[in-house]
Amino acid sequence: MKKLFLAVAALLSAMAVDAQAVSDSTNESNSTPQMVFSNAYKPEEGSFMMEIGFAPFHTMKSDSANGGLINLQGGLLRGVYVLTENLELKLGLGVSIFKDVDDNGAADEEWHKITDRTALFSVCPGINYVFDGTDKLAPYVGGELEFGITSTKHTEESEEMKLVRKNQGGFNTFGVAAVSGFNFYFAKNIFIGAEVKFGVEMQVDKKPSEEADGRTTIMETKSHDLIFEPQAVPTLRLGWAF
Repeated sequence: MKKLFLAVAALLSAMAVDAQAVSDSTNESNSTPQMVFSNAYKPEEGSFMMEIGFAPFHTMKSDSANGGLINLQGGLLRGVYVLTENLELKLGLGVSIFKDVDDNGAADEEWHKITDRTALFSVCPGINYVFDGTDKLAPYVGGELEFGITSTKHTEESEEMKLVRKNQGGFNTFGVAAVSGFNFYFAKNIFIGAEVKFGVEMQVDKKPSEEADGRTTIMETKSHDLIFEPQAVPTLRLGWAF
């Protein structure tokens, strides 16, 4: 009888230990996915993101440029540092180069060639506040500054002469803008997004110059234009974090 009691006690103890192990395993299996899934798509703090944007409805501020060599407008190449879960620091770059060549193809003194070149470079630092959203969706609002340079070069060439006019229509840009948009993470650290920017810019005309017969003449004309732009600049973006 004593042996039977000890056997039953041992069996009950084994069943209790086994039940506890099953319970602990169940709790771990229920808690682990929540810990992993909570950050299954979005980048973690300290991550760095790169994104490239496309603004199909935004026109260039250039009249002479018909052929685009490079067209990456202001802020469309952007690096973003995830400072905290809700704060991001960003730095956008823009580079656009346009060139138009008119060569009559003639020979000797009949030959004439006109070349127009427009180049734009901009730097746009800023900050975003990211809302919680969902597991895949991250809406945000933010602001940014803009510093840009637009330079032009008009060249006329023939057998007898070469005339170069620089910065006729060139200007420097200083601006501030508010932005709103969202990122949708369709895979871990990979997203597509959309953004709308509203801004105000101030343009300062550059001093134009003219080169002819080895002599350079600088015009002293300079003006300031404050341009309010309540325009919506929609942008589509593709980005990744690492």
